[in-house]
Amino acid sequence: MYHGAHSKDQVAVIQPSSYVLTCVLQLPGCITVLRVDNDPVALFDRAAEILPGRHVVRLMRKTPNGWFRGDLILDAKEGHVYEADGDWTGFFSPEYWLWIVDLADNSIVAGERPPK
Repeated sequence: MYHGAHSKDQVAVIQPSSYVLTCVLQLPGCITVLRVDNDPVALFDRAAEILPGRHVVRLMRKTPNGWFRGDLILDAKEGHVYEADGDWTGFFSPEYWLWIVDLADNSIVAGERPPK
């Protein structure tokens, strides 16, 4: 993560798609950005600023059966805002999905959504 003196258009932002209250109550649907590269992100930090370039983003998603986590590679661009999300399919043999969307054009830039 980045802690410095660059303007907003010189850094990228990664944020979860869920609301903080969803995670505080540990409800299914909670997704958190656990860390970027080796830097932890606090639960109540709504967004993390990162420098442009390649990053490993660790996400965690709450399901009715517990939590799952995974790492995605994000090639961040300056001035862009990214939103992390996840889902699961199946019940007895669940499959877990994590992805990151560039909010500029709603394109998936890391991971993948479940098939429709």
